[in-house]
Amino acid sequence: MMNEEAVNIAHVLKKHSQDFFPVLPFDAKRDTALPVRLKDIAGLTPEVFQHTDLFCDFMQQYREKAKATYLYGGYREVRDIYLRSKLFGTGDEQRTLHLGVDVWCAAGTPVTTPIGGMIHSFAYNEGLGNYGATIIMQYQLETFNFYVLYGHLSLKNLIGLEEGVFLTRGTTFAHIGNPDENGSWPPHLHIQIIGDIGFVKGDYPGVCKLSEAQQYLGNSPDPTILLPFS
Repeated sequence: MMNEEAVNIAHVLKKHSQDFFPVLPFDAKRDTALPVRLKDIAGLTPEVFQHTDLFCDFMQQYREKAKATYLYGGYREVRDIYLRSKLFGTGDEQRTLHLGVDVWCAAGTPVTTPIGGMIHSFAYNEGLGNYGATIIMQYQLETFNFYVLYGHLSLKNLIGLEEGVFLTRGTTFAHIGNPDENGSWPPHLHIQIIGDIGFVKGDYPGVCKLSEAQQYLGNSPDPTILLPFS
């Protein structure tokens, strides 16, 4: 269950959704976007996703066969793919519940801010399974303040960034990264809304334990509304 602030953020986002600039380039006459759940994709086995090259080839071939410019989804999805990295824990309960939406697409795809906002923070989160290059934007709609984490970006996008800089609506500020800079994942964008970010900078959990679901989902409403093909 979302907390009251997250409910309000979700409401105001829906209210203003027609005014959003596309986060990713999308032309309905040329591009296609297919919603997916990774656990429903036949053949995406541990033998595939535990090896970065195989995983990348698999996702690219799946997208090509589906004739999809974008594959997207994953909010509230429980995924085995996080078992590929100790980053998500070991033992009885690992982090497997996804808190954002992933958009699988070509590396180099530009990422644009949907409304005007301020660069809150950024970081290069290294390691297998991590975000890689990450930028967090701070936004305000009406009286509601919230944050959006953009993860798995190109490392070059962090060069010259400064916290507190305001970016106008429609500004391209990042690009989808390659596996060697995005945490060793097939190219994709992780996008996540955060209501209360606390004192965290450049990072925020994008996956949680099932026992933590109420806490984290309550602070991260569904970001699908930010996508141009939602």
